[in-house]
Amino acid sequence: MTYFRYILREFIPPFVFSLSLIIFLFVMNLIFQMLGRIAGKGLALGTIIEFFFLNLAWMVALAVPMAVLVGTLTAYGRLSADGEITALKSTGAGQWRLMTPAIAVALGVAALLIIFNDRLLPQMNHRSRQLQSDIRRKKPTMVLEPGVFLSDIPGYVLIAREVNSQTSELYDVVVYQESDPEYATTITAKQGVLRYDESIESFEFLLRDGQIDRASRRRAWCLPCWGRSWASG
Repeated sequence: MTYFRYILREFIPPFVFSLSLIIFLFVMNLIFQMLGRIAGKGLALGTIIEFFFLNLAWMVALAVPMAVLVGTLTAYGRLSADGEITALKSTGAGQWRLMTPAIAVALGVAALLIIFNDRLLPQMNHRSRQLQSDIRRKKPTMVLEPGVFLSDIPGYVLIAREVNSQTSELYDVVVYQESDPEYATTITAKQGVLRYDESIESFEFLLRDGQIDRASRRRAWCLPCWGRSWASG
């Protein structure tokens, strides 16, 4: 037991440090990717915190095995560099006895990860997708940035020069319809509103002061555009 506790004390500090560092790096990467898209969009602080908390599940699932590897290499590497492995062997401790702490930790972590990946991880990932879907429905312009093409809506590509995330209003809008195999349709409008209609479970565009251009192999023609354009998504 003396060998077990000694080696275990060498393993725990680098394991905890590397686990914290890896999760921190994952969190910072997620913050740099997503914080600019969801902050300042009228979302409640609790919703933003819940979003990052739910994404901790897949971070833990990836970080723990890497932390175990770093902890094991650090512990046994330090013991070997200081000659303590040789000293322990000279006292009669065999190779398997020295490996017992690492094997015990590996089995314990593996058992916990199996439970975590089987029960908690799917639920948190599912809740995270539901939360993102709810955010898109309540704030459909949240993922739309000025001057950047948005292709999240099936069959359509949308771009707007100006976006008001609070009111979901768009200015200088261009919509490309890709779902029609015979015609290439382009809708342009000076102003529009993008919202989600729960009754028909679709995104709805309200476009004003614009036109619809349709081009085919035979001819191209133009129609004035007033009113609405629907797209399922």
